[in-house]
Amino acid sequence: MAVLTLKPVDNKIVKNETGCSGPKKSIKGIGNLSGARKRKICSSKGFEKIELHARDTAVDFIKNQVYSRGKIFKEVGIDHLSMYKILTIILYFNLSNEWRILH
Repeated sequence: MAVLTLKPVDNKIVKNETGCSGPKKSIKGIGNLSGARKRKICSSKGFEKIELHARDTAVDFIKNQVYSRGKIFKEVGIDHLSMYKILTIILYFNLSNEWRILH
């Protein structure tokens, strides 16, 4: 099981308040799957950016999902790193000149 809590900051930015999966799930790809679903949902709702505060134990995992690094700061007495991801919408045209949106 994985848990994600998302909170809109404004109409373009959403903050990932929490995100976790149990240690036994870390080898099963649950975090990557939930992260991909999160990005797709946020894009479909019109958000352009996801922000989060990562504990040091999660930074490597989040970097693998191509998040940009911000500043290190203390939150609840623990070092955290601010991180963000710009959500892009990719359009492509096929030979029939039809287009589709890929998230």
